[in-house]
Amino acid sequence: MIASEFTYIAPSSEAELAAVIMTATPPIRFMSGGTWFVPLLDAGHIDVNTVIDLSEVGLDHISIVGDAITLGAATTYASLLDDRHIRADAPLLSRMAETITGGPQIRHRGTIGGSAVYANPASDVPTALAALGARLEVRSPSGSREIDALAFYVRPFETQLRSDEYLARIRLPRLRSRVAYRKLKFGESSWPVVTVGVVVPPVGPAHVGLGGVGQCPIVMEIDTAESDIRGAAADWLSRAEFDPWSDHFADAAYRLQVAPAMIDRTVRDALRGPA
Repeated sequence: MIASEFTYIAPSSEAELAAVIMTATPPIRFMSGGTWFVPLLDAGHIDVNTVIDLSEVGLDHISIVGDAITLGAATTYASLLDDRHIRADAPLLSRMAETITGGPQIRHRGTIGGSAVYANPASDVPTALAALGARLEVRSPSGSREIDALAFYVRPFETQLRSDEYLARIRLPRLRSRVAYRKLKFGESSWPVVTVGVVVPPVGPAHVGLGGVGQCPIVMEIDTAESDIRGAAADWLSRAEFDPWSDHFADAAYRLQVAPAMIDRTVRDALRGPA
């Protein structure tokens, strides 16, 4: 049972949402699918006076314009799995959505934007967005701005979003590339320890998104002609500057130890896949 009192508002358009934000009593928190927000609210871990529900605003769309794909932040994992454009032009998101922990209930309720904003270092969505070179459109009553997926993350569970801003849309390029996604977990229902998303374009190195090793997503490039991909990944990580991540599932040393093998396997998965 949620013990704290707050005002709950569910606007039906972005115009109404802007008006609500301007008059709401802070602190304000935005909710989309609620799969992580509601449990944290129930546990008393969120300080809030106004909860604004984004589920009816109209941010659950997927569109293709030219060489770009636009996802509304309220797009569910189930929608990513069902959409033919995502399967064809952003298949890494489909692969990622297939692995989401929690079964049909989470896939039909959880949203790509909600996971992106939660900013758990080991979560699936930040890793995939970083690997894809996505850009995130955030909005407030005063306007909008776009932020690169890597720059969006500041530290664990913290993003560049200001208190009156919400994530509206995610944009990424259409990619006819080989892709693969893997994650290491200790239990079926546990958070991942390491997540790896790989995009292998027709020409050039593989783009590797790595989660769970640093406090924010990491992106590296790997030469797919390299005979020792695991060694190349280990060497890159030994020279890279990032803040390591530890939690009760695994410490930083273990995550760094297993990451090169996970990268090697995921890159090889992608190379074996269809072009």
